[in-house]
Amino acid sequence: MDNEIIEDPFFRLNERGVQWVDKEDWEYKTPLQVSPEIFGKDNIELNFKGLDTYADVYLNDSCILQANNMFRE
Repeated sequence: MDNEIIEDPFFRLNERGVQWVDKEDWEYKTPLQVSPEIFGKDNIELNFKGLDTYADVYLNDSCILQANNMFRE
């Protein structure tokens, strides 16, 4: 909606016009700013909020998570 690709799906009958969205594969990329002291830790926890039902999460070129249920923690 922010990029004006779809209209608000919760307004009137707009949901019908965005049914294609769940048929596509979507990719989200972001750079991570990590301080040197973080790399000295034994464990580092990443929190992903809002992953859809199916998601493959990569850190650099390594798959670190394959999710198949949106209600996972």
